[in-house]
Amino acid sequence: GKKELSREEFHALYAAELAEGKFWGVEHDLRELLGRGMAEPSEGPCELRFDYVYFTPKNLTLLGVQQILTAEQLQQIHGEPYETLPNRWHPSDHLPVIASFELA
Repeated sequence: GKKELSREEFHALYAAELAEGKFWGVEHDLRELLGRGMAEPSEGPCELRFDYVYFTPKNLTLLGVQQILTAEQLQQIHGEPYETLPNRWHPSDHLPVIASFELA
């Protein structure tokens, strides 16, 4: 049958996400359901980088990296009305890191 969440289960799910610092998940759901979230960025989105690809030029030659977002997508994120990630065209706030190497 149909799976349903009680009001308490629904609240517990979001409370757990917020306790883990997953504010973006709640913000995304509010934007999907209500057309707006709680955040009203005035200076654009926060941009953090945690993913890196480390290599030793002695063993590898970097052939190239792939830009994940197009210039248009970057403008949508960094220009008003700030279509931050996740959104309708990218379901995560994480972007892959892609690089191509050749053995030296």
